[in-house]
Amino acid sequence: MAILERSIDLTSESVRQDPFPAYEKVRRHGPVYVDPTSGKKYFGRYAEVREILTDADTFSSKVSGVERTFMGADEDLASVRIKAIRAMVRAALSTKKVGALEGFISSAADHAVRSALCQPVFECRSALSAVVPAGAIGMMFGIEGDNTERFMRWTEAVLLLGRKARRANPTQPGLGLLTRLRTMRRTLMPTRMEANLSECIAFMREHFTQRKSQYVDAWVAESMLTYAEANELDAEGMIDIALGFMVAAAESTTSLVTSSVLILARKPELQEYIRTGDHATTLFVDEVLRYESPVQRRQRAVRSDCEVSGVPMKRGEIVTLLIGSANRDLEVFAHADRFDHERNPNPHLAFGMGPRSCPGSQLGRLEVCAVLKALVQQAKRLELARPSEPLRYPSYISLRGPRELYVQSAAE
Repeated sequence: MAILERSIDLTSESVRQDPFPAYEKVRRHGPVYVDPTSGKKYFGRYAEVREILTDADTFSSKVSGVERTFMGADEDLASVRIKAIRAMVRAALSTKKVGALEGFISSAADHAVRSALCQPVFECRSALSAVVPAGAIGMMFGIEGDNTERFMRWTEAVLLLGRKARRANPTQPGLGLLTRLRTMRRTLMPTRMEANLSECIAFMREHFTQRKSQYVDAWVAESMLTYAEANELDAEGMIDIALGFMVAAAESTTSLVTSSVLILARKPELQEYIRTGDHATTLFVDEVLRYESPVQRRQRAVRSDCEVSGVPMKRGEIVTLLIGSANRDLEVFAHADRFDHERNPNPHLAFGMGPRSCPGSQLGRLEVCAVLKALVQQAKRLELARPSEPLRYPSYISLRGPRELYVQSAAE
């Protein structure tokens, strides 16, 4: 194990903006890096991250991301509820169900790209990246109209609440979103964010109190209502599930599209590569997932005393898996710090691994590929409109993707 001359601050602003130098130090340090101040354990090498992700019996995801923020209640009830909800979501996002969305997503991507390119310069995240996920979520929930702007505001507010709640009570068992909102001090939420969150909750409460017969084609909403009736879940529990689904389905895909467009604008030759067909687009998207993973880290709770690569862990410990670091491990990926659009095979961990892998991965891939294909077909050549302007990344350190990206279609 290498000896570090100084500790690595994995929560610093510099790491938020560019985590990869710190990740490289973590990997060189050994199988685990223990923060000397907090005592937190960080795993950054591919082998250990993959092992923990796939061992659901020893490592629980109940403290991680969306599940901890939204699936609440005490430990035993949370475990039962999470398993049931996960099964419901997987069924709602089955290959058959997602495949039925292909025509809608292709049409939505074509329209979104056409609208964005009508502007001399467009902000990619709001004008393009978030549009198709918002449309798909709206259809699955039975929410009509263009929901892009409000879904973006609501998602930002929910993520902020989750981050502040975890900071306030880092070892607290998961609580549902509405419980957190009631128990947290109002001063923790900026006024604008609190207003957005209140608007979101009010809308969801009204929407999901409608009768199930109104959700003719909105199969996710129908599945959620069926689950709620079978499990005697109240309206607040329904809202927690709906918000968790909205954030998980919107944020990662929006960030993935934005990162993809950034790479295409910086490497114009790759625009021509995607024009060659679906196989090329799939390889490109997989490499973006590896190189700029939208979810950079996940947490797991140790369910029983164990050992990974000689590192002992006690029941109840919370460990952090650096997904973005594992996806740049030279032991697995040749020239890992280089973007290789033809990398194949590409066993990245961006969607997780094993029984806790992302149930929406197929939907996310479909959305991103549709947007990129429409973009390179309609734009002669994409380029950055503000190439000298530094990119700004999210304050949520577990997520990655430019918060703003200004792009233009260059005349040839």
